[in-house]
Amino acid sequence: MLARIAIVCAALVVVACGGDDGQSERSLKPIRLSVVEPADRAVVRDEAIDVRGRVDPPRAQVLVRGEPADVRGEEFTADVKLEEGANVVDVTASARGRAPTLTAIR
Repeated sequence: MLARIAIVCAALVVVACGGDDGQSERSLKPIRLSVVEPADRAVVRDEAIDVRGRVDPPRAQVLVRGEPADVRGEEFTADVKLEEGANVVDVTASARGRAPTLTAIR
């Protein structure tokens, strides 16, 4: 799973930089991304969860496990199917002119 996260993050760097705009990733303001629900390390007994969170800027694209989340204003939601046992749900955000952000819940 860690290899998948690294690949997703690397792809977002290219998208977020917008090609040859002359800005280095270090000089870009990072996206603010937080997962509100579920809590990290929550014990869930369901087959799926609703992942909810906040993102700034509101125009950011949010991916949850590599799939687009529904973003409305500064809030995002995504339905995620779970496997039996431990699960890692990666959440990434990218926006033109901003440094991409990655977080995960376990």
